Amino acid sequence: MFNAENYEDLWQWSVKNIGAFWGEVWQYTGMVSSTPYEQVVDESLNPADVPEWFKGARINYAENLLKYDDDHVAIIATGEGHGVTKVTYKELREKVRICAAALRASGVVKGDRIVGQ
Repeated sequence: MFNAENYEDLWQWSVKNIGAFWGEVWQYTGMVSSTPYEQVVDESLNPADVPEWFKGARINYAENLLKYDDDHVAIIATGEGHGVTKVTYKELREKVRICAAALRASGVVKGDRIVGQ
């Protein structure tokens, strides 16, 4: 890891070493993947070429969002005329499990696209 003395140094390093920087972000955030990445990004390509990021990695988006401790608050919500509602990660995982089971029971399979309004 690059040891920056200040924000400017970190920023300069991050834009000159894009692959190394985002590899560090991956590690720092504790990304969970069933298959590790082979390469962060092909830095020989321009952004306009839309290079593939974290080539070879297989991640589950929900798993990475829901990996936190059971009792930590995941969501705080409120609205006019309503009190504050707090949902822990444990409660949110259960809600996600119920929703996923309902989608599977409805015939949704890998590759389907689900939208909501």
